[in-house]
Parts: sequence; C-alpha cells; structure tokens
Amino acid sequence: GSIDLKKGFELAHSLEEALQILEKEGFKEAIITGGATINSEFANIKDFFSTSHSPLFAEYEARNDDVMVSKDFFNEKQIGIFDVISQKRLPIATNDGISLGASQEAVHRVYGQPDFAKALAPGTVADDVYFLHGITEDWGGIPMTRRASLSFGYDEQKVNHIRLSVVFKESFTGEWNKKVGDEEQKKSADGTRVESKEGDISFAGPLHLPDIKKSVWGESGLGYFLSNPADPGAELIAVKIFFADGKVDEAKLNERIEADLKGQQMTSLPREKLELADLNWVRVSDGATRIHLYSSKGKKIYQIQIVTGGGVWQQKWLYPFLNSIKID
Repeated sequence: GSIDLKKGFELAHSLEEALQILEKEGFKEAIITGGATINSEFANIKDFFSTSHSPLFAEYEARNDDVMVSKDFFNEKQIGIFDVISQKRLPIATNDGISLGASQEAVHRVYGQPDFAKALAPGTVADDVYFLHGITEDWGGIPMTRRASLSFGYDEQKVNHIRLSVVFKESFTGEWNKKVGDEEQKKSADGTRVESKEGDISFAGPLHLPDIKKSVWGESGLGYFLSNPADPGAELIAVKIFFADGKVDEAKLNERIEADLKGQQMTSLPREKLELADLNWVRVSDGATRIHLYSSKGKKIYQIQIVTGGGVWQQKWLYPFLNSIKID
C-alpha cells in the first residue's frame, strides 16, 4: 500500500487542538512520533485521559488491549513508558512506518543495526533497542542523564511489541556494573569488609549477605549492593555515594533526601537525626522493613538503604553493620 503525506506542518498547542486539526483534514489513522519539547503545553497537558480528548483512553481500563500508557507519560520532565502490544482498534506505527507485524528485516532496513539487543521479558528473544536523545536532569542536586529509547520485540521475526521509554543507558546495558576488586574487599569469618577509595567509605557487610555488587554511575557516583544470592530479594543493603558539583550544605542534602524519598514513596515518614561515623545523619524508617540514612562530607553525599522482610530494628546484624561504617 501507499501513504499520502501532507506537506508542511501545523503547530498544535494542545492534544485537543491536534485532534481537531486531524479530524478537519479527514485523517482516520495516527502515526506516533517523538519530539514534544519538555516544557511544551502538549507535554504538560493534564487531561490526556479525558473523554473530550480521546474516547479511546476513556475506555482503556475496561479494554486494556490496545495501548498501555502511564499517566506520567507526558509531564514536564520525562517521557515514561509507551507500550504498543496490539492494534485491534487503533493502527499505530512509528514515524518511519514500522508497525506491529513488520519484519525484523524491515526494522533493520529502516533503523540500521540495533544499538543493543536485550530480552525485556523472561523466555523471549532479544529485543532490538535503539537509543535516541539524552535528557540530563537534576536528581536532588546530582545531575543524571537518561536516554529516550525505541525497542522492538519479535515473535518469529515479526514485530509483536514496540516500546518507547526513557532509560539510564548504562544501567540498561549493564555498563554501570563493575566487579568489586580484591583491593576493595577483605573477607573474614565475620563477613566481608568493603573499603572504597572512590567513595572514602568503608563498612563490614553481614555474614549472611555475601554477594556484593558494584555500580559506577559515571561522574555522578557509585554504589555497593549487598544481598544473599540464595534469596536476593529478601534482604538488601545499598551503600551509595553521590558526587556533587560543590560542597554539600544542608539545603543540598535535603534536596537529595527529598528526591530519594519521593522515588521510594516515603516522603510522609518522620525524619530523625543521629550521629554515626563521626557525622550527623538523617534517618527515615517505616519501622518495619526499611531504614534510609543520609549524610554528607565535602562534595560527597552518603546514602544507605537497608531493606528486610520485617522487624528491621530487631535484626541482630543491624547495629554491628552500622557501627562498622567509617568515612575518611
């Protein structure tokens, strides 16, 4: 088949205006393209799911078989995840004409070889992933860059899933994952002591959490993650160090705390102060399964996250671990 394209463009300042323009021109199908500016009225629209804008999304929860869209997909800071898994009612294609059912050969012909191949669901073949433009955001005083990505999933070399999302490229590809060097860890009968010269911090991991992973986030910081390989989701200790542009004052530390707690949905919990490793810390806990600790020294922000299955304050290893922390 062929597609007739209208030359030129007409700028719409809202989704409703865009739909009115399309209806006036007699268009029956929509081709989804990227490119909305981060602070545009279109990106900030509040009534994206209203029936006045799109009856399709008004019936979304009842049907749940055409397009899955997070309500945070359009906001002032990010594009979320846009999954196309079926087009029973609404034909959807990329701006280069790739839709569900297209061959993998056609995808490669249009977009070239993928930047990365990764299976996004267990037991599936690897998706073709293409990384697009990057957006650097301030994450509580720490600059972090994410990349828009377009991925295609396949079934028998035919596209059966299209995803538009924003990801941390290095995390997505595993580039951030680093081996903990022998010079960084000292094993003993009581557990493993980690000594991070990069983060100017050392601590003794509990004996029952012997699996230690390291992640380096470019110039933004690094983290150590301790877990039990036999049951990695049961308990976790995360020790994170962030590098700020300048000396961290109380306002900048509070900004980082607020950003982290918001991401963990813990902003309503009380904040308490304590002394640890010769520094003043802010402690936030739900009293059951989670403890978050925050402090700073010089240009570094220290963040410790402890997660258990329950009775977090009753864990016998908790206080020995906290007392083992030393910051240079």
